[in-house]
Amino acid sequence: STPVIVRSGRKVVLTAVGRVLLQHGQQVLDLLDSLGDEVRYVRDGTSGRVRMMLSATPMQVLAPSVLTILREHRPGLRLQAMQAHSQTSVRALRGGETDVAVITRISHTEELIAAGLLSSSLLTVRGPELTGMLEVPLFVDSLVLLVPADHRLARQDSVRLDDVGTERVITGGTELDAEMPPSRGPSDQDTAIVATNVLAIRELVAAGHGVAVMGSTTAATFTQSDVRVLDFEPHITRTHSGVVWERLASVDAIRGTLDALVQAGSARMFAG
Repeated sequence: STPVIVRSGRKVVLTAVGRVLLQHGQQVLDLLDSLGDEVRYVRDGTSGRVRMMLSATPMQVLAPSVLTILREHRPGLRLQAMQAHSQTSVRALRGGETDVAVITRISHTEELIAAGLLSSSLLTVRGPELTGMLEVPLFVDSLVLLVPADHRLARQDSVRLDDVGTERVITGGTELDAEMPPSRGPSDQDTAIVATNVLAIRELVAAGHGVAVMGSTTAATFTQSDVRVLDFEPHITRTHSGVVWERLASVDAIRGTLDALVQAGSARMFAG
């Protein structure tokens, strides 16, 4: 027989065969969990419950329309909508803790991470993490820089990442997370500001306490007399997508929820 563990000093470690068995064993457990979900969907049909996790901007601009569409056209379907970072949503989808994930992908991520403006973990969803899943683009917006109206950059229409230089960057808000380093500033002695509410971030920027990176959809809702919203050059796009397991995409309750997301996303794109 082929050993799956060996003793190494005082420790017991897996052999190469053991590691393969462990990997495939976890895949078998995941498959059993997903089979239970699939049986539940087929059984419940349109009157079942669908759990959906959305990143912040889709929660703001898509969830209200999706709920309205489903209430009108699928009144028997119970939708549970929860806000979560993209990475968290994908992990929940893989673990069977949600049925639909609405995620945000950002271009130029490596440059943003290098500039200290984007976390390298919770926001960055990579291709292998979506293996076996169907990803449907819903709408596109961009990342922008929010600065005080009297800021040195305020007269420009756009900025480059290196224009931000040693500005104090207020971190947090809708697109950053707890693993971000606290407020990047000119020196270690500067005040660190980490906010989790975009309205608070807006007021902090307006008062001259720093600049902030956020989504253009959110920034467009602000009164801009005391702040300026600047595009990045090159343009930094955000693609918001709905993600479901491919094997469940044709199940009526899942398909209905995804269709409602697509309809809401199309209306968003048409409205600009």
